[in-house]
Amino acid sequence: MSDRILSAFLLPLLLLGTGCWEGWDTTAGPGSDLGERDLDADNDGIPDDVEGDGDTDGDGTPDYLDDDSDGDGIPDSVEGDGDSDGDGIPDFQDTDSDNDGIPDSAEGTADPDGDGIPNYLDDDSDGDGIPDSVEGDVDSDGDGIPDYLDEDSDNDGIPDSVEGAGDLDGDGIPNYLDEDSDGDGIPDSEDDDYDNDGIPNTVEGNGDADGDGLPNWVDPDSDGDGIPDSVEAGPDPTNPVDSDGDGTPDYLDTDSDNDGMPDAWEGTDDIDGDGLPNYLDTDSDNDGIPDGDDDDVDGDGIPNADEIGDDPLNPVDTDGDGVPDFYDWDSDGDGIPDWIEGDGDADGDGIPNYQDGDSDGDGVPDSDEGWDDLDGDGLPNFLDPDSDGDGIPDGDDD
Repeated sequence: MSDRILSAFLLPLLLLGTGCWEGWDTTAGPGSDLGERDLDADNDGIPDDVEGDGDTDGDGTPDYLDDDSDGDGIPDSVEGDGDSDGDGIPDFQDTDSDNDGIPDSAEGTADPDGDGIPNYLDDDSDGDGIPDSVEGDVDSDGDGIPDYLDEDSDNDGIPDSVEGAGDLDGDGIPNYLDEDSDGDGIPDSEDDDYDNDGIPNTVEGNGDADGDGLPNWVDPDSDGDGIPDSVEAGPDPTNPVDSDGDGTPDYLDTDSDNDGMPDAWEGTDDIDGDGLPNYLDTDSDNDGIPDGDDDDVDGDGIPNADEIGDDPLNPVDTDGDGVPDFYDWDSDGDGIPDWIEGDGDADGDGIPNYQDGDSDGDGVPDSDEGWDDLDGDGLPNFLDPDSDGDGIPDGDDD
């Protein structure tokens, strides 16, 4: 064998034996024969074939060699190749990894709310209960802290976490940015009745009766029964009324008259017209039977059990007016009392008349037909398919 042939055969073996082969170019790029020996050329924990040879941030360095592929100031080794916001772009190439509208480069890796989630991945970086996507990176009070990091974005002395994103006065400005949240002309920082319900903040206190995240002094419906505190407080809000004498004022009491029926069910209607709203009336239909014992509490002739439905904890409310059918004198909101409509099913559609917006199935809403008897045939219009008796069905009658 000639010396030239022998050298060509032995040289690679010698290089391997001495480790010199490893000095050859191992960063020739993803997929290249030589580069395959180093699967993570920039040692960021993300394989080169995942990073690719594109240049996400346009800095002239391909991603597989770039410690910060998207140029957001957060190393690829920190961001990783997960996809936190599920947008199809891995975090190391995503300039807004949590999709909150605030660039990762602005949010960074700090964790001011101490929840273990860095800002660039945290939907609520300051932990005030208001999403970063709502607060944004503006600085509403000009204190040098962007709202998404500011615990008091309007600088009124009341934490954003207390004020929340509601809009008490309906002025289009959320409470956490509104210096006068109840629109009474008194700045929140000086207002002794923040929610304008007539009950002083000091009386309502910091409790959260309904567990909605708003302390009572900020919550216009502290017990979450759908009846405003301003109504339940009574004639002297500084000394809120306690109708049933149980030690809990009505604005905090979910059963103000202690009749076993939640105020949220009874509501502020007055079924029997006695001047007492149902939630304070222990006999709402004035039939002599206490509501707690009454199997037809609204006195419409339809048993509570039928009107309540299958889930007593979530009774049926056909017209969505906040009053469940068993307490609603007009369950379908068509203007015709349930006691007139009854629980029959005139059109055989499986819906009882008192819940049916078109009881006779003639295509004309009961609310339009009413309960008069135009043609004097003994059938009220809402049950009469030919209300005027002209031989033309109401649905076809001009």
